[in-house]
Amino acid sequence: MPTLLRGLAVCLLLAGCAGSHRITESPRPSPASSGRTGTIVGKVSDSLGQPVRYAAVGLKGVPRGALTDSLGMYTITSVPAGSYVVFSRAIGYNRPERVVAVTAGRTSRIDFNLEERATVIR
Repeated sequence: MPTLLRGLAVCLLLAGCAGSHRITESPRPSPASSGRTGTIVGKVSDSLGQPVRYAAVGLKGVPRGALTDSLGMYTITSVPAGSYVVFSRAIGYNRPERVVAVTAGRTSRIDFNLEERATVIR
């Protein structure tokens, strides 16, 4: 049952993030590209500090992203060095965005605290 729920959550989140955002699995860094890329990690929690499972986390305008695990943790690898807007999306929560600077060979941490909001299903 958890696999079915996770699959449904992924479909709904990806459909909700369609448009200007494209979420994909983060590819493994290759030895040749790892010198020009960095990693973004973090945790997505709710207003009570509880992990938000299977939330989408991505980069605006870049085909990189990840889903949080059962502990609310995520990792986005092979991110080219530069400045990005990182977003988090989960059904029933607000949609925060943060700016992050990615440095080649380094790991940047961005945590999100999501607040509940009403969701209208059309």
